[in-house]
Amino acid sequence: MGAPRLRWLAVALASAACLSLAACGAPETRPNVVIVTLDTTRADQLSCLGGRPGNTPRLDALAARSALFTRAYSDSNVTNPSHVSIMTGLPAIDHGVMNQLTPLPEAVDTLAEVFRRAGYATGGFVSSRHVGPDLGWQGYDVLPGLGDTRTAEQTTDLARGWLASLGKRPFFLWVHYWDPHMQYEPPPELAARYYPGDRSAGSAPLLAEHPYFRLVPRDGVREWLGDTRDPAWAPAMYAAEIHHTDGQVGRLLDALAAGPGAERTVIVVTADHGESLGEHDIYYAHTGLYEPQLAVPLIVHAPGAPPLRSDALVSTLDIAPTVAELAGIEIGRGALPGISLARAVRGEPEPELEARRVLVHQNAHNLAVAVRDGDWKLIWPLGKEHPLLSGAPELYDLARDPHETDDRAAQEPERVAALRQRIERWIARGPIERGKLPHLDAEAVERLRALGYLQD
Repeated sequence: MGAPRLRWLAVALASAACLSLAACGAPETRPNVVIVTLDTTRADQLSCLGGRPGNTPRLDALAARSALFTRAYSDSNVTNPSHVSIMTGLPAIDHGVMNQLTPLPEAVDTLAEVFRRAGYATGGFVSSRHVGPDLGWQGYDVLPGLGDTRTAEQTTDLARGWLASLGKRPFFLWVHYWDPHMQYEPPPELAARYYPGDRSAGSAPLLAEHPYFRLVPRDGVREWLGDTRDPAWAPAMYAAEIHHTDGQVGRLLDALAAGPGAERTVIVVTADHGESLGEHDIYYAHTGLYEPQLAVPLIVHAPGAPPLRSDALVSTLDIAPTVAELAGIEIGRGALPGISLARAVRGEPEPELEARRVLVHQNAHNLAVAVRDGDWKLIWPLGKEHPLLSGAPELYDLARDPHETDDRAAQEPERVAALRQRIERWIARGPIERGKLPHLDAEAVERLRALGYLQD
């Protein structure tokens, strides 16, 4: 896709922004917009979405006064492509960022650019280098660089300090938290609370010796697991990391509530992707396109909107058109592939959303693609390079088999063929070339390789 197509967001929103500024009056009356992205956070870890009771009290409290979408799915299973989709409203195959290493193309417009052109202060505070300024995130007045990762506390402190400096100027704020990402290392007091036992006790095999870790070696994982034998330990540490991050989101929400314009602030909380905790023999990773990797939380708080819980089928591609509409920036129908959830958030009927049946998801590097149509889901492998993504197509009936344990592809060839037609352009594109990485130095490449995001 060429630059003219990718700049549609700039043209459509810049024109509308000029109109909306006059309509919205003085700058201090325009709504603020905050997008919080939780890295590697599957939906079922939030207590309000069926997770451990008391695990996410601050997010639960926000959800209780907001719109909570119980069937929200990520466009991609990897951080960089997924975040680009959230912040542009474009699927990965259109914006072109299909892996963890490709920088955001200059031709692709972002929400930050749109809001800055509309007169907003724009701040981004991220916790991982591969959504940082090295990867070309345009449109931010402030986007501090970082060596590798930041803690949730550090990121919250930076965001709170920036908020305190703004006065009454309307703002667009993105805050990204990395802590739930593997390796899970919550504060010691939380680790002890969430897993009080002896993880090395018993005679079960060492988790570090599981065949998965030989198929997909990742630096530091075997050392992190150590002599762990109890498979409950790692999920407990993951839940503890999410609880810890929830507290930092709470600190951010407190700062927003205490600042000017709290009553006119739109808040969106979501995740870039989920995490597999052993499902399909994928351990502590988000490789693949199963439900644990794709189902994410989505909370949308809009001033004056009633609290509600929706089971509509929604996508992270819906976030960009939603926040634009809630901020009073109109986008022509059809400009974005997603659907604005603004009406749904207000408790109003949204025929387009009610009629939605189909979502498509991409694996990083375009090595696989999944399509769901109603209750049916087809996973189609494209590349043959990854040991976990080299099999035949898989077909699941999510209504009958929500955990995707019964592959129906052999029994339903006609359904496979029909679903395949919905993903022809992904299949035609095939795996992408990784190419060189001139924007990253050797040290950065090695860090990404250690995290498992770069294969030779």
